[in-house]
Amino acid sequence: MRIAVLSTLASGGAAGAARRLTRALSDFGHECSFFILEGSGNPRHVPLLDGDDPCWLPALFSHWYSLTTPESLLAHATELFSDSLTGLNVPFPLPAAFREAEVIHLHWVAGMLFSPVLLQAVAGKKVVWTLHDENALTGGCHYAGDCRNFQSQCRDCQQLKAPGPDDASARCFAFKEQLYPFLNPSLVAPSAWLAEKAKASALLGSFPVTVIPYSLDTASFRPPHDRPLLREKLGLPEDALVIMSGCEYLDNQRKNVKAFFEALTLLSGESPTLPLAVMSYGHGQPPELAFPVRHFGYVDNEADMAELYGAADLFVHTSLQDNLPLTLCEAQACGVPTLCFAVGGCPETMLPEETGFLVAEASSQALAEKLRSIIAARNSLAGMREAVRAFAEKRFDPRTVAAAYTEIFEKARTAPVLNAHDPLFAGLVQNQFASLAQLTRQVVHETNRRLDETKQYLEELRGIVSKLHPGT
Repeated sequence: MRIAVLSTLASGGAAGAARRLTRALSDFGHECSFFILEGSGNPRHVPLLDGDDPCWLPALFSHWYSLTTPESLLAHATELFSDSLTGLNVPFPLPAAFREAEVIHLHWVAGMLFSPVLLQAVAGKKVVWTLHDENALTGGCHYAGDCRNFQSQCRDCQQLKAPGPDDASARCFAFKEQLYPFLNPSLVAPSAWLAEKAKASALLGSFPVTVIPYSLDTASFRPPHDRPLLREKLGLPEDALVIMSGCEYLDNQRKNVKAFFEALTLLSGESPTLPLAVMSYGHGQPPELAFPVRHFGYVDNEADMAELYGAADLFVHTSLQDNLPLTLCEAQACGVPTLCFAVGGCPETMLPEETGFLVAEASSQALAEKLRSIIAARNSLAGMREAVRAFAEKRFDPRTVAAAYTEIFEKARTAPVLNAHDPLFAGLVQNQFASLAQLTRQVVHETNRRLDETKQYLEELRGIVSKLHPGT
Protein backbone atom coordinates (compact mmCIF):
# COMPACT_ATOMS: atom_id res chain seq x y z
CA MET A 1 0.00 0.00 0.00
CA ARG A 2 1.03 3.62 -0.54
CA ILE A 3 1.30 5.32 2.86
CA ALA A 4 1.87 8.99 3.70
CA VAL A 5 3.31 9.31 7.22
CA LEU A 6 2.80 12.69 8.94
CA SER A 7 4.74 14.08 11.91
CA THR A 8 5.05 17.70 13.00
CA LEU A 9 8.67 17.28 14.05
CA ALA A 10 11.67 15.38 12.75
CA SER A 11 13.14 14.87 16.23
CA GLY A 12 11.89 13.67 19.60
CA GLY A 13 10.51 10.38 20.87
CA ALA A 14 7.30 10.37 18.82
CA ALA A 15 9.15 11.24 15.61
CA GLY A 16 11.78 8.58 16.32
CA ALA A 17 9.08 5.96 16.85
CA ALA A 18 7.37 7.10 13.63
CA ARG A 19 10.61 6.77 11.66
CA ARG A 20 11.27 3.27 12.97
CA LEU A 21 7.74 2.19 12.15
CA THR A 22 8.07 3.69 8.66
CA ARG A 23 11.22 1.62 8.10
CA ALA A 24 9.45 -1.49 9.34
CA LEU A 25 6.48 -0.86 7.03
CA SER A 26 8.79 -0.25 4.07
CA ASP A 27 10.68 -3.47 4.76
CA PHE A 28 7.30 -5.23 4.92
CA GLY A 29 6.58 -4.12 1.35
CA HIS A 30 4.65 -0.88 1.72
CA GLU A 31 5.54 2.29 -0.19
CA CYS A 32 6.02 4.93 2.53
CA SER A 33 6.75 8.66 2.41
CA PHE A 34 7.58 10.59 5.60
CA PHE A 35 6.22 14.17 5.73
CA ILE A 36 7.21 16.72 8.38
CA LEU A 37 6.77 20.45 8.86
CA GLU A 38 10.43 21.29 9.38
CA GLY A 39 13.39 20.74 7.12
CA SER A 40 15.60 18.11 8.79
CA GLY A 41 18.37 17.50 6.27
CA ASN A 42 17.32 13.86 6.09
CA PRO A 43 16.76 12.91 2.44
CA ARG A 44 14.03 10.48 3.53
CA HIS A 45 11.97 13.33 5.00
CA VAL A 46 9.72 15.55 2.87
CA PRO A 47 9.33 18.99 4.52
CA LEU A 48 5.90 20.51 3.93
CA LEU A 49 7.28 23.97 4.64
CA ASP A 50 10.28 25.66 3.07
CA GLY A 51 13.22 23.92 4.72
CA ASP A 52 15.39 27.01 4.16
CA ASP A 53 13.10 29.24 6.24
CA PRO A 54 13.96 28.68 9.93
CA CYS A 55 11.41 31.16 11.31
CA TRP A 56 8.02 29.52 11.29
CA LEU A 57 8.50 26.50 13.51
CA PRO A 58 10.30 28.43 16.30
CA ALA A 59 7.43 30.93 16.11
CA LEU A 60 4.96 28.10 16.69
CA PHE A 61 6.88 26.94 19.75
CA SER A 62 7.16 30.53 21.02
CA HIS A 63 3.38 30.75 20.87
CA TRP A 64 3.00 27.51 22.78
CA TYR A 65 5.45 28.76 25.42
CA SER A 66 3.37 31.94 25.74
CA LEU A 67 0.30 29.92 26.74
CA THR A 68 1.73 28.37 29.87
CA THR A 69 4.15 29.09 32.71
CA PRO A 70 7.20 27.32 34.15
CA GLU A 71 5.26 27.00 37.40
CA SER A 72 2.46 25.05 35.76
CA LEU A 73 4.93 22.79 33.99
CA LEU A 74 6.62 22.15 37.34
CA ALA A 75 3.37 21.53 39.19
CA HIS A 76 1.89 19.19 36.60
CA ALA A 77 5.10 17.46 35.50
CA THR A 78 4.34 17.73 31.83
CA GLU A 79 5.68 19.09 28.58
CA LEU A 80 4.74 22.25 26.75
CA PHE A 81 0.99 22.81 26.24
CA SER A 82 0.49 22.39 22.47
CA ASP A 83 -2.86 23.56 21.19
CA SER A 84 -3.66 22.55 17.65
CA LEU A 85 -5.59 25.70 16.81
CA THR A 86 -2.51 27.74 16.09
CA GLY A 87 -0.77 25.99 13.24
CA LEU A 88 1.18 26.31 10.06
CA ASN A 89 -0.56 26.12 6.73
CA VAL A 90 0.19 22.95 4.79
CA PRO A 91 0.94 24.28 1.29
CA PHE A 92 -1.06 23.65 -1.85
CA PRO A 93 -0.56 21.62 -3.94
CA LEU A 94 0.59 18.81 -1.69
CA PRO A 95 3.41 16.56 -2.95
CA ALA A 96 2.41 13.80 -5.37
CA ALA A 97 3.35 11.06 -2.86
CA PHE A 98 0.77 12.52 -0.47
CA ARG A 99 -1.95 12.95 -3.10
CA GLU A 100 -1.46 9.38 -4.36
CA ALA A 101 -1.34 7.74 -0.94
CA GLU A 102 -4.03 5.25 0.00
CA VAL A 103 -3.40 5.61 3.74
CA ILE A 104 -2.69 8.80 5.70
CA HIS A 105 -0.79 7.73 8.81
CA LEU A 106 -0.84 10.45 11.47
CA HIS A 107 1.56 10.53 14.40
CA TRP A 108 2.19 13.60 16.61
CA VAL A 109 0.66 16.32 14.42
CA ALA A 110 -0.05 19.35 16.65
CA GLY A 111 0.50 22.50 14.61
CA MET A 112 -0.48 20.94 11.27
CA LEU A 113 -3.76 19.15 11.92
CA PHE A 114 -6.14 22.09 11.43
CA SER A 115 -5.05 22.93 7.90
CA PRO A 116 -8.05 23.15 5.53
CA VAL A 117 -5.79 21.97 2.70
CA LEU A 118 -4.80 18.88 4.68
CA LEU A 119 -8.36 18.06 5.70
CA GLN A 120 -9.61 18.21 2.13
CA ALA A 121 -6.64 16.11 0.95
CA VAL A 122 -7.46 13.18 3.27
CA ALA A 123 -11.04 12.88 1.98
CA GLY A 124 -11.66 9.42 0.55
CA LYS A 125 -8.44 8.05 2.04
CA LYS A 126 -7.94 5.76 5.00
CA VAL A 127 -6.70 7.59 8.10
CA VAL A 128 -4.76 5.69 10.76
CA TRP A 129 -3.56 7.66 13.78
CA THR A 130 -0.83 6.38 16.10
CA LEU A 131 -1.09 8.13 19.46
CA HIS A 132 2.12 8.89 21.35
CA ASP A 133 0.70 10.81 24.30
CA GLU A 134 -2.65 12.32 25.32
CA ASN A 135 -2.44 15.44 23.12
CA ALA A 136 -4.88 14.10 20.51
CA LEU A 137 -7.59 13.53 23.12
CA THR A 138 -7.17 16.74 25.13
CA GLY A 139 -7.37 20.44 24.49
CA GLY A 140 -3.60 20.64 24.21
CA CYS A 141 -1.75 19.05 27.13
CA HIS A 142 0.50 16.05 26.53
CA TYR A 143 -0.37 14.30 29.79
CA ALA A 144 -3.49 15.14 31.76
CA GLY A 145 -2.29 13.81 35.12
CA ASP A 146 -5.21 13.68 37.55
CA CYS A 147 -7.42 15.90 35.36
CA ARG A 148 -10.41 14.15 33.76
CA ASN A 149 -11.84 17.05 31.76
CA PHE A 150 -10.91 15.27 28.53
CA GLN A 151 -13.70 12.79 29.28
CA SER A 152 -16.30 15.52 28.73
CA GLN A 153 -14.96 18.99 27.78
CA CYS A 154 -11.55 20.54 28.39
CA ARG A 155 -11.72 23.93 30.14
CA ASP A 156 -10.18 25.72 33.11
CA CYS A 157 -6.87 24.06 32.26
CA GLN A 158 -4.40 24.47 35.10
CA GLN A 159 -1.48 24.11 32.73
CA LEU A 160 -2.40 27.43 31.09
CA LYS A 161 -1.35 30.90 32.10
CA ALA A 162 -4.95 32.07 31.78
CA PRO A 163 -7.34 29.18 32.60
CA GLY A 164 -11.06 29.74 32.20
CA PRO A 165 -14.31 28.38 30.74
CA ASP A 166 -13.29 29.61 27.25
CA ASP A 167 -9.52 29.18 27.46
CA ALA A 168 -7.20 27.76 24.78
CA SER A 169 -7.92 24.20 25.89
CA ALA A 170 -11.70 24.70 25.58
CA ARG A 171 -11.46 26.30 22.14
CA CYS A 172 -9.09 23.64 20.82
CA PHE A 173 -11.23 20.83 22.26
CA ALA A 174 -14.37 22.22 20.61
CA PHE A 175 -12.65 22.50 17.24
CA LYS A 176 -11.32 18.93 17.48
CA GLU A 177 -14.84 17.76 18.25
CA GLN A 178 -15.98 19.11 14.87
CA LEU A 179 -12.86 17.99 12.99
CA TYR A 180 -12.41 14.36 14.03
CA PRO A 181 -15.52 12.96 12.30
CA PHE A 182 -14.03 14.18 9.01
CA LEU A 183 -10.85 12.23 9.75
CA ASN A 184 -12.79 9.12 10.79
CA PRO A 185 -9.53 7.64 12.12
CA SER A 186 -8.62 4.13 13.12
CA LEU A 187 -6.51 4.56 16.24
CA VAL A 188 -3.38 2.73 17.34
CA ALA A 189 -2.00 3.06 20.87
CA PRO A 190 1.43 1.66 21.78
CA SER A 191 0.15 0.80 25.26
CA ALA A 192 -3.10 -0.50 26.70
CA TRP A 193 -2.92 2.37 29.18
CA LEU A 194 -3.13 4.98 26.40
CA ALA A 195 -5.79 2.95 24.58
CA GLU A 196 -7.99 3.07 27.69
CA LYS A 197 -7.47 6.84 27.89
CA ALA A 198 -8.60 7.17 24.26
CA LYS A 199 -11.68 5.01 24.86
CA ALA A 200 -12.65 7.13 27.86
CA SER A 201 -12.22 10.43 26.01
CA ALA A 202 -15.08 12.46 24.57
CA LEU A 203 -13.08 13.18 21.41
CA LEU A 204 -11.82 9.73 20.42
CA GLY A 205 -14.02 7.32 22.35
CA SER A 206 -16.22 6.49 19.35
CA PHE A 207 -13.33 5.42 17.09
CA PRO A 208 -11.78 1.92 17.06
CA VAL A 209 -8.45 1.61 18.86
CA THR A 210 -5.90 -1.21 18.68
CA VAL A 211 -2.86 -1.74 20.90
CA ILE A 212 0.37 -2.32 18.95
CA PRO A 213 3.73 -1.76 20.69
CA TYR A 214 6.59 0.20 19.18
CA SER A 215 8.97 -1.58 16.85
CA LEU A 216 12.72 -1.71 17.44
CA ASP A 217 15.63 -2.53 15.18
CA THR A 218 17.00 -5.32 17.35
CA ALA A 219 20.01 -5.58 15.05
CA SER A 220 21.04 -2.06 16.10
CA PHE A 221 19.92 -2.40 19.71
CA ARG A 222 21.59 -5.62 20.79
CA PRO A 223 23.84 -6.88 23.60
CA PRO A 224 27.55 -6.01 23.15
CA HIS A 225 29.95 -8.67 21.93
CA ASP A 226 32.50 -7.81 24.63
CA ARG A 227 31.12 -5.96 27.68
CA PRO A 228 34.47 -5.65 29.53
CA LEU A 229 36.06 -4.07 26.45
CA LEU A 230 33.08 -1.74 26.03
CA ARG A 231 33.30 -0.64 29.65
CA GLU A 232 36.97 0.06 29.24
CA LYS A 233 36.20 2.16 26.17
CA LEU A 234 33.58 4.17 28.07
CA GLY A 235 35.76 4.66 31.13
CA LEU A 236 33.65 2.53 33.43
CA PRO A 237 35.02 0.29 36.22
CA GLU A 238 34.97 -3.35 35.17
CA ASP A 239 33.80 -4.88 38.45
CA ALA A 240 31.25 -2.29 39.60
CA LEU A 241 27.49 -2.59 39.28
CA VAL A 242 26.75 0.02 36.60
CA ILE A 243 23.36 1.72 36.83
CA MET A 244 22.20 3.98 34.01
CA SER A 245 19.53 6.67 33.70
CA GLY A 246 18.85 9.83 31.72
CA CYS A 247 16.61 11.60 29.22
CA GLU A 248 16.88 14.38 26.65
CA TYR A 249 16.83 17.09 29.35
CA LEU A 250 17.78 16.15 32.90
CA ASP A 251 15.56 18.91 34.30
CA ASN A 252 12.40 17.59 32.59
CA GLN A 253 9.91 17.44 35.43
CA ARG A 254 7.85 14.61 33.96
CA LYS A 255 10.90 12.44 33.30
CA ASN A 256 11.84 13.11 36.94
CA VAL A 257 15.48 11.97 36.70
CA LYS A 258 16.12 13.87 39.92
CA ALA A 259 14.39 10.98 41.76
CA PHE A 260 17.13 8.66 40.48
CA PHE A 261 19.89 10.88 41.85
CA GLU A 262 17.99 11.41 45.11
CA ALA A 263 17.65 7.64 45.54
CA LEU A 264 21.39 7.19 44.98
CA THR A 265 22.11 9.91 47.52
CA LEU A 266 20.00 8.02 50.07
CA LEU A 267 21.92 4.83 49.33
CA SER A 268 25.29 6.55 49.57
CA GLY A 269 24.36 7.87 53.01
CA GLU A 270 23.78 4.33 54.18
CA SER A 271 26.87 2.79 52.61
CA PRO A 272 29.15 4.98 50.47
CA THR A 273 31.38 1.98 49.76
CA LEU A 274 28.76 0.13 47.69
CA PRO A 275 30.39 -1.18 44.47
CA LEU A 276 28.33 1.11 42.23
CA ALA A 277 29.08 3.24 39.20
CA VAL A 278 26.58 5.57 37.53
CA MET A 279 26.02 6.41 33.86
CA SER A 280 23.82 9.33 32.83
CA TYR A 281 23.03 11.12 29.58
CA GLY A 282 21.08 14.16 28.42
CA HIS A 283 21.33 17.93 28.36
CA GLY A 284 22.39 19.28 31.75
CA GLN A 285 24.68 18.01 34.49
CA PRO A 286 24.04 15.40 37.18
CA PRO A 287 24.63 16.34 40.84
CA GLU A 288 27.70 15.30 42.78
CA LEU A 289 27.37 11.76 44.14
CA ALA A 290 29.44 9.53 46.37
CA PHE A 291 29.62 7.00 43.53
CA PRO A 292 31.66 7.40 40.33
CA VAL A 293 29.54 9.13 37.67
CA ARG A 294 30.15 9.16 33.90
CA HIS A 295 27.91 11.69 32.18
CA PHE A 296 27.77 11.44 28.39
CA GLY A 297 25.74 14.55 27.61
CA TYR A 298 23.10 14.55 24.91
CA VAL A 299 23.29 11.41 22.74
CA ASP A 300 21.70 11.80 19.32
CA ASN A 301 22.24 8.51 17.52
CA GLU A 302 21.17 4.91 18.04
CA ALA A 303 24.63 3.35 17.83
CA ASP A 304 25.97 5.42 20.74
CA MET A 305 22.86 4.81 22.83
CA ALA A 306 23.11 1.06 22.19
CA GLU A 307 26.69 1.14 23.50
CA LEU A 308 25.64 2.93 26.68
CA TYR A 309 22.82 0.48 27.32
CA GLY A 310 25.12 -2.46 26.62
CA ALA A 311 27.62 -1.33 29.24
CA ALA A 312 24.99 -1.07 31.98
CA ASP A 313 23.79 -3.71 34.42
CA LEU A 314 20.50 -1.93 35.10
CA PHE A 315 18.58 0.87 33.37
CA VAL A 316 16.38 3.09 35.56
CA HIS A 317 13.45 5.12 34.20
CA THR A 318 11.72 7.52 36.59
CA SER A 319 8.88 9.15 34.62
CA LEU A 320 5.80 10.23 36.55
CA GLN A 321 3.58 9.95 33.46
CA ASP A 322 4.40 8.02 30.29
CA ASN A 323 3.04 5.97 27.41
CA LEU A 324 5.45 3.21 26.35
CA PRO A 325 8.92 4.70 26.97
CA LEU A 326 11.30 3.85 24.15
CA THR A 327 14.28 3.83 26.51
CA LEU A 328 12.81 0.92 28.48
CA CYS A 329 12.25 -0.98 25.23
CA GLU A 330 15.72 -0.17 23.86
CA ALA A 331 17.54 -1.12 27.05
CA GLN A 332 15.90 -4.56 27.09
CA ALA A 333 16.76 -5.10 23.43
CA CYS A 334 20.38 -4.61 24.57
CA GLY A 335 19.86 -7.30 27.21
CA VAL A 336 19.67 -4.89 30.15
CA PRO A 337 17.09 -5.36 32.94
CA THR A 338 15.05 -2.24 33.68
CA LEU A 339 13.56 -0.53 36.71
CA CYS A 340 10.74 2.02 36.65
CA PHE A 341 7.75 3.40 38.50
CA ALA A 342 4.49 1.53 37.84
CA VAL A 343 2.88 4.45 36.01
CA GLY A 344 1.13 4.74 32.64
CA GLY A 345 2.24 2.16 30.12
CA CYS A 346 5.63 1.55 31.77
CA PRO A 347 4.63 -1.86 33.21
CA GLU A 348 3.79 -3.00 29.67
CA THR A 349 7.41 -2.69 28.58
CA MET A 350 8.56 -5.67 30.68
CA LEU A 351 7.81 -8.93 32.40
CA PRO A 352 7.98 -7.82 36.06
CA GLU A 353 10.65 -9.65 38.06
CA GLU A 354 11.70 -11.52 34.90
CA THR A 355 13.01 -8.78 32.59
CA GLY A 356 12.59 -5.77 34.86
CA PHE A 357 11.36 -4.36 38.14
CA LEU A 358 8.47 -2.08 39.12
CA VAL A 359 8.24 0.40 41.99
CA ALA A 360 4.65 0.91 43.13
CA GLU A 361 5.14 4.29 44.80
CA ALA A 362 6.62 7.04 42.62
CA SER A 363 9.07 8.43 45.16
CA SER A 364 12.84 8.55 45.55
CA GLN A 365 12.53 6.73 48.89
CA ALA A 366 10.63 3.82 47.31
CA LEU A 367 13.10 3.77 44.42
CA ALA A 368 16.03 3.63 46.85
CA GLU A 369 14.41 0.73 48.69
CA LYS A 370 14.00 -1.23 45.45
CA LEU A 371 17.53 -0.43 44.36
CA ARG A 372 18.79 -1.64 47.72
CA SER A 373 17.16 -5.04 47.21
CA ILE A 374 18.44 -5.31 43.61
CA ILE A 375 21.98 -4.43 44.69
CA ALA A 376 21.82 -7.05 47.43
CA ALA A 377 21.02 -9.67 44.77
CA ARG A 378 23.09 -8.07 42.01
CA ASN A 379 24.52 -11.35 40.76
CA SER A 380 21.04 -12.30 39.53
CA LEU A 381 21.02 -9.41 37.01
CA ALA A 382 23.55 -11.17 34.78
CA GLY A 383 21.33 -14.23 34.74
CA MET A 384 18.40 -12.16 33.49
CA ARG A 385 20.14 -10.76 30.43
CA GLU A 386 19.32 -13.61 28.07
CA ALA A 387 15.61 -13.61 29.01
CA VAL A 388 15.51 -9.81 28.70
CA ARG A 389 16.88 -9.92 25.17
CA ALA A 390 14.54 -12.75 24.13
CA PHE A 391 11.52 -10.84 25.44
CA ALA A 392 12.47 -7.67 23.54
CA GLU A 393 13.08 -9.57 20.30
CA LYS A 394 9.58 -11.01 20.46
CA ARG A 395 7.69 -8.00 21.88
CA PHE A 396 9.15 -5.28 19.63
CA ASP A 397 9.86 -7.28 16.47
CA PRO A 398 9.51 -4.90 13.45
CA ARG A 399 7.98 -7.51 11.16
CA THR A 400 5.35 -8.51 13.71
CA VAL A 401 4.50 -4.86 14.33
CA ALA A 402 4.33 -4.13 10.58
CA ALA A 403 2.01 -7.10 10.04
CA ALA A 404 -0.32 -5.84 12.78
CA TYR A 405 -0.39 -2.37 11.22
CA THR A 406 -1.06 -3.85 7.78
CA GLU A 407 -4.19 -5.46 9.15
CA ILE A 408 -5.29 -2.07 10.52
CA PHE A 409 -4.62 -0.40 7.16
CA GLU A 410 -6.71 -2.98 5.34
CA LYS A 411 -9.68 -2.61 7.70
CA ALA A 412 -9.52 1.18 8.17
CA ARG A 413 -12.48 3.27 7.09
CA THR A 414 -12.18 6.16 4.66
CA ALA A 415 -12.49 9.80 5.65
CA PRO A 416 -15.63 11.59 4.38
CA VAL A 417 -15.46 14.64 2.13
CA LEU A 418 -15.51 18.06 3.78
CA ASN A 419 -17.50 20.30 1.47
CA ALA A 420 -16.06 23.80 0.98
CA HIS A 421 -19.51 25.18 1.83
CA ASP A 422 -19.55 23.42 5.21
CA PRO A 423 -19.31 25.88 8.14
CA LEU A 424 -16.37 23.86 9.49
CA PHE A 425 -14.34 24.57 6.36
CA ALA A 426 -15.01 28.29 6.69
CA GLY A 427 -14.02 28.05 10.35
CA LEU A 428 -10.78 26.27 9.46
CA VAL A 429 -9.91 28.95 6.89
CA GLN A 430 -10.67 31.73 9.36
CA ASN A 431 -8.62 29.95 12.02
CA GLN A 432 -5.73 29.57 9.56
CA PHE A 433 -5.70 33.30 8.89
CA ALA A 434 -5.68 34.00 12.62
CA SER A 435 -2.91 31.42 13.15
CA LEU A 436 -0.65 32.89 10.49
CA ALA A 437 -1.25 36.40 11.83
CA GLN A 438 -0.30 35.22 15.32
CA LEU A 439 2.80 33.43 14.08
CA THR A 440 3.82 36.38 11.90
CA ARG A 441 3.78 38.58 15.01
CA GLN A 442 5.97 36.00 16.74
CA VAL A 443 8.40 35.97 13.79
CA VAL A 444 8.59 39.78 13.74
CA HIS A 445 9.15 39.87 17.51
CA GLU A 446 11.91 37.25 17.32
CA THR A 447 13.54 38.96 14.33
CA ASN A 448 13.57 42.32 16.13
CA ARG A 449 15.04 40.70 19.24
CA ARG A 450 17.85 39.18 17.21
CA LEU A 451 18.49 42.50 15.44
CA ASP A 452 18.76 44.26 18.81
CA GLU A 453 21.21 41.62 20.03
CA THR A 454 23.26 42.01 16.84
CA LYS A 455 23.35 45.81 17.19
CA GLN A 456 24.47 45.50 20.81
CA TYR A 457 27.18 43.04 19.83
CA LEU A 458 28.43 45.34 17.07
CA GLU A 459 28.54 48.29 19.46
CA GLU A 460 30.55 46.26 21.96
CA LEU A 461 32.89 45.11 19.18
CA ARG A 462 33.30 48.69 17.96
CA GLY A 463 34.22 49.75 21.51
CA ILE A 464 36.87 47.06 21.78
CA VAL A 465 38.37 48.03 18.41
CA SER A 466 38.45 51.73 19.33
CA LYS A 467 40.32 50.96 22.55
CA LEU A 468 42.85 48.81 20.74
CA HIS A 469 43.20 51.16 17.76
CA PRO A 470 42.30 54.72 18.75
CA GLY A 471 41.15 56.84 15.88
CA THR A 472 39.84 53.96 13.75
